[in-house]
Amino acid sequence: MNEEKKRIQVDVEPEATLGKYSNLVIVNHSTHEFVLDFASLLPGVANAKIHSRLILAPTQAKQLLKALEENIKRYNQNTNSKEIVKEVYQLPFEPKGEA
Repeated sequence: MNEEKKRIQVDVEPEATLGKYSNLVIVNHSTHEFVLDFASLLPGVANAKIHSRLILAPTQAKQLLKALEENIKRYNQNTNSKEIVKEVYQLPFEPKGEA
């Protein structure tokens, strides 16, 4: 049976059009959700402030992972990048706050 792909119209809120730069993401999860906290960490500065938080259901977290894997694969092919991440950096502290 052929299923038609559903089309979803996506509008961007004006304040989101510029985006926010992040070079640090903290990932946590509970039994019902994944929490991604985005921050910017400046060289020589010992603290970072979280400026964006995404809370995802496990299904959407898995879809995000798959989309990232596919896009990174295409990026590597297009840029001839050979960089491989062998380990995930673990923060030397537990993030404060509740999800």
